[in-house]
Amino acid sequence: MGAEMEFPLLNGCRGSWLCITQQYCRTLALWLNIHPSSCPLTLRQPGGGGGGGGGGCMWDPELHPRSNIHIWTQTCLHLGKQKESCSVCSTATCRRRRLTCRRRSLTCRRRSLTCRRRSLTCRRRRLTCRRRRLTCRRRSLTCRRSWPISCCSVNDWRSTERPAATFLRFADAMAQLVECVPNFSEGRNQQVIDAISAAISGTAGCSLLDVDPGASTNRTVYTFVGPPDAVVEGALNAARQAFSLIDMTKHSGEHPRTGALDVCPFIPVQNVTMDDCVGCSRAFGQKLADMLHVPVYLYGEAAGTPARRALPSVRAGEYEALPDKLSRQEWTPDFGPAAFVPSWGATVTGARKFLIAYNVNLISTKEQAHRVALDIREQGRGQNQPGLLKKVQGMGWYLEEAKIAQVSTNILDYEVTPLHAVYEEVCRAAEELRLPLVGSQIVGLIPLKALLDAADFYIHRDQLFILEEEHKVRLVVSKLGLDSLGPFNPKERIIEYMVRGQEEGQLGSLTLRQFVHSVGARTAAPGGGSVSAAIAALGAALGAMVGQMTYGKRQYENLDGVMRKLIPPLHRAMNDFLQMVDADASAFNSYMAALKMPKNTAEEKKRREAAMQDGLQQALAVPEALAERISALWPHLKEMVVHGNISCKSDAQVAAKALEAAAFGAYYNIMTNLTDVTDEAFKAATHRRASALLQEAQDGAAAVLHAAETRT
Repeated sequence: MGAEMEFPLLNGCRGSWLCITQQYCRTLALWLNIHPSSCPLTLRQPGGGGGGGGGGCMWDPELHPRSNIHIWTQTCLHLGKQKESCSVCSTATCRRRRLTCRRRSLTCRRRSLTCRRRSLTCRRRRLTCRRRRLTCRRRSLTCRRSWPISCCSVNDWRSTERPAATFLRFADAMAQLVECVPNFSEGRNQQVIDAISAAISGTAGCSLLDVDPGASTNRTVYTFVGPPDAVVEGALNAARQAFSLIDMTKHSGEHPRTGALDVCPFIPVQNVTMDDCVGCSRAFGQKLADMLHVPVYLYGEAAGTPARRALPSVRAGEYEALPDKLSRQEWTPDFGPAAFVPSWGATVTGARKFLIAYNVNLISTKEQAHRVALDIREQGRGQNQPGLLKKVQGMGWYLEEAKIAQVSTNILDYEVTPLHAVYEEVCRAAEELRLPLVGSQIVGLIPLKALLDAADFYIHRDQLFILEEEHKVRLVVSKLGLDSLGPFNPKERIIEYMVRGQEEGQLGSLTLRQFVHSVGARTAAPGGGSVSAAIAALGAALGAMVGQMTYGKRQYENLDGVMRKLIPPLHRAMNDFLQMVDADASAFNSYMAALKMPKNTAEEKKRREAAMQDGLQQALAVPEALAERISALWPHLKEMVVHGNISCKSDAQVAAKALEAAAFGAYYNIMTNLTDVTDEAFKAATHRRASALLQEAQDGAAAVLHAAETRT
């Protein structure tokens, strides 16, 4: 029996009827497991002149008898912001209620497809939750985020897809990822904040990850990611929107600033170099100056002179000093006119490493917080009194909305000065001044490694035993008080978690049944390399399990220290091997892609051969790394068999044979791929090393099994 579904547009919204109709037809095709391109559609423009009416796309029931489903769309006029709805919308609402029960049969028919798409559903849920906070703050954009239509309040609408869906597809498929973090000098006017957000998220290829406004600073930090060209376009769209909405002659706030778009850095995240980001910043600076006729400076890695490398140097004097600054030869802008634009000021753009904006909360005055900042920041109190921490900028301010002061820092290189070092140094300085310290705050996003480095510091200092990444993150949140001013949700604040998005579709995220079926499918990958990595992961997991079944038990209490030493390397190897399951398939795919390159001319043949050799070396690197990693585990596993829970002896024996089998698989994968390598020296060296690693695996497994057999 046929069913009818109606998708009315939201009240007060305009949209492209054709785009919406096509979108729903594609959706229906997925529900019915029919490829959209194979479905004959008849699109009808909604009738009724300007007043709205019925319309939609029809499946031909004769061609598709199982899909006798009619989709109807309702279009309403935008009758002004004061009017809640129109007669057409009201009518549509009544009709929709009547049709709710009729659609239940479709829900039942779609259950099998829903089950098949659970991983996608879960991934979308996380992104939806991430956006809830932003949706509440951007109510005018709710209709735009909920449906593929343009919101009436957004003038520059570009995308017809929901940001969550765009981001998911982009995160999985994109090869290059650049982060852009523009800082706009507006943190109080929600309409302006929303409009800039819409300009970014409406740019094809860009995914807006975070919007962090501050009332006291009167500043909003946006974080979005995308391919290099897309992030440049997204930043330009945001700047164009801000130019018409922000007036710097009326701006005031706690944070230093030079213009409406104060600073716009580009940061490498995935498969891009610092040089790529320098290119992004230069392209953005040139296009911004040409588009708005405003002065633009380069800083950081993109700076043309050492004097402009540090952001505070470029920002010195702030907006108020620009008229005099622009008249001096040494401060001629890198792009644009050397003329003061009162409503805009100047913009600073560049490329840098991942900057962590980190604030430590004090119950004190602004002056006391600034005194602490002067002690810890690299600049200190001047050339004669440098600060304690390298690659750290800092100042003190008072956060009016929270009624506390903050030591506000920018950690320019967290590998030089880690997050916990800043916190501990502020703690020491605050204790000397007898100032209460009440947690800390991360503004924007943070790399996972920065938190794990802090976790390792506290684990070592306090002699803790923590294995899981999730628990390490929780430890840091607790130790640093990162949730003191608001919830710290790792899925919303750690950039790897947001970009990874559960890695749907990758082998490591499949169920065991799905993985086995993917191996058994008629495809070259996943193959022996991925299976070897999976077997190695199981072997390491069994070794770690033996330790876990020993640690913490009263009868083995005297071995807790030994288990604390033996479990972590096996646990880390387990996680590393899981990553190699996907790495092996990806490396093989790069070789397969090289095989498909054109070979019509001599130049094309040369490029193809070079790409093939490069792909082969990538394919060889993964099994060789697998065998190397296995080789390092034998001493730990042997000691685990000697000291571990005797009830788990057979588990340790299986672990040994699994690791040996994985090394065997890695060896033969190397031998197979070496056949086509043309570099004879590389070929011979790799062959020798692979043979040695296989022998080590055989000897190591024999030693573990012997130790297990001799233990009673």
